[in-house]
Amino acid sequence: MSDSKSQVRYLQTEDLSFLFGHLIPTVLQATLKYNVLPKKASGFSLSLEIVKNYSSTVFDLTVTLKYTGICNKSSMVVIDVKMLSGFTPTMSSIEELENKGQVMKTEVKNDHVLFYLENVFGRADSFPFSVEQSNLVFNIQPAPVMVYDYYEKEEYALAFYNIDNSSVSERDKAITGRGGKAFLVTNRFFCIKPGKKS
Repeated sequence: MSDSKSQVRYLQTEDLSFLFGHLIPTVLQATLKYNVLPKKASGFSLSLEIVKNYSSTVFDLTVTLKYTGICNKSSMVVIDVKMLSGFTPTMSSIEELENKGQVMKTEVKNDHVLFYLENVFGRADSFPFSVEQSNLVFNIQPAPVMVYDYYEKEEYALAFYNIDNSSVSERDKAITGRGGKAFLVTNRFFCIKPGKKS
């Protein structure tokens, strides 16, 4: 077995003659690909807030970030929002961010919403948009939001969000309280109290 930063190789031999009654030289190979994040997040402060909208299937997600790196600003920043299972972004809300000049460019592909920003400084900027539940999915798992410098990818921040109590662990259910909606901001849970029934 050889281990390096770029690859890991594991060699194992097994006698498969019992399958064919005699020994046949056989080679099996498996490839595992993965992405490795830098060891420690730095360069950005990132927080998330999700609130139920007027519709039972629409939620408003607000991404708030600011640059905390060693330079005065980050010239090009990407916000990568992974959609929750069964959810899609509301395109009108994304187009509104672009039309108002809050983001330079937006892309929606492979269940991800990408926002491209220019000149992010040390002040907090918020980017609200809506997501809609298009398919009913049980036990929804938290989805990641990542912000990073397009040119200096070691400067990044990562957080997770969710809207379904069923995916909150027993430990975190005690934190969120009775019947609240939970969302995660840099490893801290907050609670949104449900509205009154009409």
